Amino acid sequence: MWTLRPALDSPDPDNQFILENNLGFLPFAGGEWAMEANTFLDQNGNRLIAEPVASANSAQWFALG
Repeated sequence: MWTLRPALDSPDPDNQFILENNLGFLPFAGGEWAMEANTFLDQNGNRLIAEPVASANSAQWFALG
C-alpha cells in the first residue's frame, strides 16, 4: 500500500508529493520507502526505484498535471 504525502521540503509543497510505503511489506521491509526517479532527465520512460524516504531528496518529489 502506497500513500501520498506533501513534499514539505519542496519549494511548492501544495503541488508536489512523495509516494511513500511505510507498512514494511516485502520487498520493502525495514522502514519507510519512497518511489524515486532513477535520473533527473525530464523524459518519458524514466525508471522509478524504491529508496529510503528522504524528504529533502527532490528525486522523490512528484507533481500531478
